[in-house]
Amino acid sequence: MSYIPDGFQSVVAYLTVPDAVAFFEFCQKALGATELRIGRGPNGEINHGEMLIEGTAVEFGQAKPEWPARPAALHVFVPNVDVSFARAVSAGAEVLYPVIDNPYGERSGGVSDPFGNHWYLATVTDPVARHKVD
Repeated sequence: MSYIPDGFQSVVAYLTVPDAVAFFEFCQKALGATELRIGRGPNGEINHGEMLIEGTAVEFGQAKPEWPARPAALHVFVPNVDVSFARAVSAGAEVLYPVIDNPYGERSGGVSDPFGNHWYLATVTDPVARHKVD
């Protein structure tokens, strides 16, 4: 029996956001997130949520005075960055930089979600270049 739950890695991002319900809806539309576990408070807010994005668990929760919102930056590898980027923008993300081919073996673009988090979406185009260190 593994000490790490299914879908999780030993280090898991935890985002505290001002509106966890809207954040989860954004992640579903923009990134194809699927629910693992959601704990709701009496008013329907998400106190604690766990979702899968491209097979990786991400935890999130509702910001409160004792747990203020803390924007994060996440690098997400996706099968087709152009499709994922368009979905994110369509779901309300703002473009940080457009999708481009990079010399380090990734085609990537950056967006900011409505909650202040940055998402760097990427598809590996050259695995050899991806592992080079300059």
